Parts: sequence; structure tokens; C-alpha cells
Amino acid sequence: MRTRSTVAALAILFAVAAAAAPAPARQERAALTPLEATNRLLAQPWAAFGKQLEIDAEHGIEGFEGKKLAGGGGSVGITYKGVGVTAKWEFGVKARNVLANFDLTSPPGIVAASPTLLAFDAPRTGGWRFGYQAIYETYAWVKVAGTKIWQKTYLWPMAISIQDFRIPARAVLNSSEPDRPRLISATITPTMKLGGSGLFPAVIPVTFRTTVEQGKLTMVADAFSMPIAEFGFANARIEAGLRIVLQPLSANTGDEDIIDFGKNRMKMTVAMTGTLKTSIPYVPSAKESFGIDLFAFKANVPTTPELNDLLHLTKQPTPRSWGEGQTKGWVPEAPANVDYATTAASLEAGIDDHLPYGAILSIDCTTLRPSVRLRCDDYTWAGAEDSAIWTGHYLAAESFRYASGDLAALPRIEKALAGIERLFWVAGDVAISDGARVPVKYQRGLLSRSAMPFRTRRGPPVAQYSEGPVNQRKCYYQRPEGGWKAAGRTYARLALVPKAQRAAAEPVGTVWGGWGCDDDHPVTKDQYTGVFYGLTVANRLVANTGVQSRTRTLIRDALDYLWSTGWNIRVPPKDRIEESFLGDFSKQMAFLRIGASIVGQPYVDRYAELSPANEHAWIPIWFKATEPVIQYYGFNLSHAALTSALLLEDDPVRRAGFTRAHSILWRPVRHHHNAYFALLRVLAQPPAQRAIFAQTKTPWLDPTMTVEKEIRSVLYDWIRRYDAVKTSSGMPASSVGDPTVQAGMLPSELAQYVAFDGSTRRLSVFALPVRGRSGRDKDFVWQRDPFDTAFRGSDATCQTIPPTAAEVARCGSRPNRVHPGVDYLLAYWLGVYVGVLPKPPLP
Repeated sequence: MRTRSTVAALAILFAVAAAAAPAPARQERAALTPLEATNRLLAQPWAAFGKQLEIDAEHGIEGFEGKKLAGGGGSVGITYKGVGVTAKWEFGVKARNVLANFDLTSPPGIVAASPTLLAFDAPRTGGWRFGYQAIYETYAWVKVAGTKIWQKTYLWPMAISIQDFRIPARAVLNSSEPDRPRLISATITPTMKLGGSGLFPAVIPVTFRTTVEQGKLTMVADAFSMPIAEFGFANARIEAGLRIVLQPLSANTGDEDIIDFGKNRMKMTVAMTGTLKTSIPYVPSAKESFGIDLFAFKANVPTTPELNDLLHLTKQPTPRSWGEGQTKGWVPEAPANVDYATTAASLEAGIDDHLPYGAILSIDCTTLRPSVRLRCDDYTWAGAEDSAIWTGHYLAAESFRYASGDLAALPRIEKALAGIERLFWVAGDVAISDGARVPVKYQRGLLSRSAMPFRTRRGPPVAQYSEGPVNQRKCYYQRPEGGWKAAGRTYARLALVPKAQRAAAEPVGTVWGGWGCDDDHPVTKDQYTGVFYGLTVANRLVANTGVQSRTRTLIRDALDYLWSTGWNIRVPPKDRIEESFLGDFSKQMAFLRIGASIVGQPYVDRYAELSPANEHAWIPIWFKATEPVIQYYGFNLSHAALTSALLLEDDPVRRAGFTRAHSILWRPVRHHHNAYFALLRVLAQPPAQRAIFAQTKTPWLDPTMTVEKEIRSVLYDWIRRYDAVKTSSGMPASSVGDPTVQAGMLPSELAQYVAFDGSTRRLSVFALPVRGRSGRDKDFVWQRDPFDTAFRGSDATCQTIPPTAAEVARCGSRPNRVHPGVDYLLAYWLGVYVGVLPKPPLP
């Protein structure tokens, strides 16, 4: 079957291949090919993650135990012993001794990867199996006047197995634009064998009809008929069909504030349903055909974000584009005398308020005083879910500042480093889930989203998170600064306390709480990506012995944790995998490059062995680039990972893979008026080429501008927004800077954007200037798409077209939230570092 859907996508589930070559004197392992290295990377997370979901699925199907699979009953008039009477009857089938046996051992893999062809087999070798066996208990009775005149129970064992389940997929690409390969066509040809034992035939030939629509892959088998001679009833026969559906676990909500934890899980629904036809003695006129669920289960199977995206691709051009070629919204060239440094200094002066414990947080004011723009008499902390990410980005900003010659950045670097150290430290002792205290398995390298001291009865008040105190969450980390006291002794961690004494152990000193365990917002690879980015830039650019040592230790511990878990993120207290790097091998290679450069062995050897996979680093980046609007934050995270790799990699061959991936990442966003991404594009050039690239023209925008002028103009627009929304603390609020930009927008300037999952949102057809964008979520403006408008909410008054300036201001703002301004500081100091912005005068 051919389809323009990206089913070819089974692409990114992936596999393992290792080769060995004999040498004359000793056995030496031959160098891996790019495909072999890539498949090995993709297979590393599969073994443990696939096994976990395999066991989960088996437990789920075993919940079939005792379930009524078919049946019916009622009353009917019959003649019994020559007398007309009313008889009651009942019939049913239940499952007993249910046992499931799934096998997802073989990982999928890439079998061909070139600019014109991507070919995937799921699995790479062999096949998957979904097996089920049970004893079906069939019972029936007939009653007359309360007396059973007939009853029958029959046990029939049966095993059903879907074997050799395979999904080969092929995608043909047009590579005429190297930075934007386009999908020409895709094919998918799923196959399997259906069979069993007991009363179920050993082999049943089936033919599947396969369709892919809005991210859902459906396989339907032709109906088959199966006589059951020994069923115990007359003329027994089962007529059934098989339906298999694969679709991403979490549909996109259209709200980028919603965190999606289903990225590495896909829902698989299997249903073998039909009818059971039989006859019941004495009641020939009773219903003789009953619906039956022979085999039905729902399970999560491993997947990747890219696979989810690919299954969503339908008949739309791939990759998609939005806002290209539009001249409206162009940012005018900034005046030559713009003072960029004063805005940075103002943010630097106020950011300490957003670093209460060394890690970045936003502020939610509970008391507003409009007369002074915004004054927080009472407040709570916001943004705890991404505190690790933005602390890493802030550390990078201050490191660029230091590398630009401003040594006043060093105390701020040390403060941010202390905050990141605490995010790791707080997760290394105890997890409390549903009130139960459990020692954490991983002492180092496990990351928390945020950290905050608990309020004590005698201590001063402590501002809480906007979502409530951390110790009222379903799961949280706990770690006292002084350790644990039990039976007169003090222990550094609860795991060191004798088991018999742990329940009575008391925390010593200030007690800290962290967030991100169990299934309550578990820490994700996004948090690690942001932290790795900051640590790498600091280690690379800050010539300070203490900073070098601390960043190296943190990188080593985090990499050791990820390597030991097979690139899966296991979280306490159950040590379950809640997210995985499965399919995200561009980040895996970036992190291994970091380890090789900063940690040394064993990562030097690991990176050297797997570095041929750099040639294919573009593949997951291309998958991300197919969708230029939804979950836009992914572009920022991919930039963070690739920037880290490009800062460190100087081998031309290895660097070429990262460079190509960065070009494909840049193409869909280059017209978005994103100063930070443009600066990272400058940084990605070899140092000797940066100034030359900064002076190239921008034909994808205003062809009269250079890259440097466009960056300066967008940052000037950021300043204009800041001047309109800054609070009395000097920090920016989540408000629209200039509501008149969106006011009066005509229907022709808006369009329905149809995402690959079928959801829709109404967007501007051109990239809005920064000062006029919706302000609700502008904690880091560069991670939000530039097409979002203020009038797409559920409030009917926010649907008016054209809107007034007052409506835009109200509907596009969250005026009580104050942000730390990391987005400007990072872009500004990076601009100074690469020479696009002038250096500020030093004191």
C-alpha cells in the first residue's frame, strides 16, 4: 500500500547491530558503519524500556481473569412435558487461568538512510509476539418454575498468538534542497501470522487492510469462521475478525503549557471480536448468536516523538511551512544608537529575586497594584516544572558574559552552579510517594525539576509554589542538610540507616524538597538537555578552576546515570522508566561528545565508537522540522544540544553530521524573527567564519538586511516590549507589549493551522514582531512560536475578529506573572560574545 502518511515512520523505533572482524594477531572489533552505530544507539534504551512495557501489557491482559466474554439470557415460552410454560435461560463464557506472553525483545531499526531514502523495519530482525492463553468456561442453564431442567458447563482451553508481527516502512525523499528534504511518498506493509492451540487452529491465514489517518494506523483482518465440534452445544461456530490500532498515547491539546509524558509510549489496541453461534436445548427460539471477545487488550508499546509525528503526517506537504514569504510583520531595521546594554544591566539587577535558591523561577503576584505597574506584596513561585532548563540557560548566558570579558559574571555563574548542584543533590536521598518514604537508588546523576526548603514551624515564612507546597504533591524528593538521625547516630542518607530503624529516623537540619518523581511530573530529557547546555558552555568558556571542576563533576554524574539506565530516565520510588531518549540519538551523540571532551574516559572511547552515527544526526532533527508550530519548544532544546556538540567537535568528519543537522533545524525557523536562534546559527560557524556569516543577506526575510541587522532589530523589538511591560522590580510581566500590533487584524491575516493530529488553531499568517506577541507564556520568548495570537482562547470575548487593542491586551496577558528575562540576557551576551552586539563599557 502506498500513502503520503509518514508511516514510513516506523522509522524511529530502531535497532542494534555490532560487527567483529578478525585481525591477524588478535580479535579486534571492526569500526561501526554509520547505520550500525545509529542502530546501536537506538537499541540501547529499547531493552529495558521495551521489557517494562512488555510486562505492563502482560499484567493488563491478565486482568481478563474472570471477565464475561460473551453471554445473554432472558425468558421465553416453551412446551415442557406437553405443557406451555415460561422458561428462563442464561448463557455465558468467562476466561479462567489467563496468562499473557508478549515478546518485544527485538528492537526496530533503520535499514537504509540517505538523502533520498529512509527505510525502517519494526523490528529490525525477527518479529514481535502478542500471546494469550486461557481456559474458556462456557455455561448455560434453563429454568422452569425455579427448577433447572437443563444445565451445561464446558471448559475449552485455547491459546491465541499474533506472531512475527512486522511493520516495514519506506520513505522516498526529494533532496534537491539539502536543508529541507521533502517527503515524496511512503509505503507501509505490515505482516503477521495468526494462530494458536487448543480449540484455536494452529494457523489461520489472514489478509490485512491497512489505513493511516490523523496519526492512527489501523490494520483490519478479513473475517474468519471456526467450527467448534466439541463445544458441548449443537452447531457451535465462531465467526470473528481481528483489528489492530496503533496511535500516539497523548493527543496534542493545542496548549503548549500542557506537558506531554506520552512521548515514548504508543497505545496498541488489539481486538479479536465476533459472534459465537450455538443452540440451547429447550429454547430453540432463544437468541442463538452472541457477541464474543476472543482476544482483546490495550497496551503501551515503545515509540519515539519522531514516530508519533510521522504517524500524524497525512496528505499535507512534508515538512510543513508556515509564514514563509510574508512581508507583513517584518521588523524594521533598528536605529544605530540602540542601547542594548542598559536593558541587560536592568535585568541583571533584578534577576536575583528570581534565584531564591540558586535556580531560576518566575513569580506570581497575588496582590496587584496597577498604579505602580506591578508590585508583589504577596507572591508564589512559578515555573517550577522547567526550573532546571532555565537555570541551565541562565548559566550559559552568564558564561557568554564572562567570555566577553565581564568578570562580574563569575559570582552569578557560581550561584547558578550551586542551584544546579542542589537540583541533583535533592533527588539523591529519599522519595516520598503517597506518604511512603523510600530511599532513592541513584545517589548521583538523577535530576529534580526544582528544589525548595520546607517551611518549619519556628522558621520564617517561605513562599510556596503557585501549584501548592511540594510536600503536598503525590510524589516529591526529601533531603535534610544534616542527614538522618536514628538510634543516637546520624547518617548521611536514609539508605545508610539500618532498615529496622528507618521508619523512626528523623531529618537533621534544613529539609529540602524536590519535584519530579513517580508519575507526578517526572523529570524529562528536556530538563537534562537544558542543564547539559549550561554546564557545557560554562566549562568551555569560563577559565576558572572551580567552575571547571564543578561542571565536570555534574556532567560526569549525569552521564553516568543516563548510561547506566540505557538512556532511560528511571525515577523513584518504583525505579520505573517514565521517559526515554529512545529515538533521540542526535541528543545522545551530543551528550557523548560533551562527555568525551569534558569528562574523558570512558566517554572518549564510547564517543569514538559511536561517532559514525553523527552522519545520521539529521534524521530526528528532520522529523522535528516537519511540524514548525506545535510544541515549538522542541526547536530550542534541539538547538541547545547541537550547540553543545558544535562548541566541542573540531574533527571535520564528525562535525559534518552535527552541522547538517543544525542546517535542517535552522531552515523552518529562519523567518520567525528569532534572534536567539539566529545567534546560535552564527555561533555554529567555525570561529573564523562567524563575522562573515553575520554579514550575509537574509533573502528569507527582508533581502536588504544582513543576519546581524536582523538580530539587532529583533532584540530592539524585545526592548520595546520590555519598556511597556516591565514591573516596578524592573522585570518583565507576562503581558502584550504593544496590543495595537494585533488589534484590527483581518480574517485574511489569520488562518486555521491544522496540526498533524487533526487539531486546529487559528494563527497569524505572518510572524508577529516580538513586542506584539501574546504575553501569556513569554518566560522564554524564543521557545514560543511567533504566530500565536491573543484571541484563540475559550472565552467568547477573546474570539472577536477584528479585535480591539483592549481585547488583545486582556486576552493575551497573564499580568500577575513576572519573568526573569533569561531570554534577553542569553541572546544579549551571546550576541556580544560572537561580535554581533557591541561590548558594554566595563566598570
